[in-house]
Amino acid sequence: MLGREDFHYDAGRGCYVCPAGKELRAYRHGSRAAKGKPSPEDFWKYRASKHDCDPCLLKPRCCPNKPNRTLVIHVHEGARDMARAIAKTDQ
Repeated sequence: MLGREDFHYDAGRGCYVCPAGKELRAYRHGSRAAKGKPSPEDFWKYRASKHDCDPCLLKPRCCPNKPNRTLVIHVHEGARDMARAIAKTDQ
């Protein structure tokens, strides 16, 4: 199964990109006014298009039991990634 670390964040486009090069866009259920804002628990949901996932050769390893891939990312994930990188250093 592909993990979150297999996807990379593209700050210029404001989305995550899967190993196949397709975009996962941020969304939140609810009204249209809620789009573009994190959930009350400070998590973003990034979702790929079903039309992108259906023909993808990575689908059996990425989202075998779902119509499309979803990533749930904390709003401070950038800081968490930095801390993970620092933890891997010798110092």
